[in-house]
Amino acid sequence: MRTMLIGIDVCHSGPNSIVGLACSINKEMSQYYSEYLVQRKGQEIVEHQMKEALKKAIAAFAEQHGGNLLPTNYIIYRDGVGDAMRDQVIGKEITQFKEVFNEIYNKCEYSPKVTLVVVNKRITQRFFVQDNRGQLINPPSGCIVDKGLVEKSGSDENPDQGFDFFITPSSTT
Repeated sequence: MRTMLIGIDVCHSGPNSIVGLACSINKEMSQYYSEYLVQRKGQEIVEHQMKEALKKAIAAFAEQHGGNLLPTNYIIYRDGVGDAMRDQVIGKEITQFKEVFNEIYNKCEYSPKVTLVVVNKRITQRFFVQDNRGQLINPPSGCIVDKGLVEKSGSDENPDQGFDFFITPSSTT
């Protein structure tokens, strides 16, 4: 399995919005192709420029793997997008990814698998667990909530369906 990990975020400080794109190019995911794109101030969604940047990243991956091996899997972490913009990311940005995949993988025996993780750090939900004295405390790092309190739960019948989850990335006091 050859996986490319992709991170995308947009910074809105300064006269323009800057899109940062980082794509792993080696098996250990320790070397990256990176690029930035300039957009008009306040624009979060990348409407057109993603295709060329992704083609360059895939070419860098192939070069790192002997010149001809393409990723079989893509894991895309898209940061800075609220719930209201999730469909726009899928409609505009992921559509660009699919267009590039159709172009590059048209003669391959396989189509790559794509996983999109939309990261939303500014949430209002708060989670607590009880300690051994019955006191409420913050959950430990790595705690995942993926049932009951989430908007969409994945199902065994439709594994390609999107789902939501909350994760506690670090311990707090």
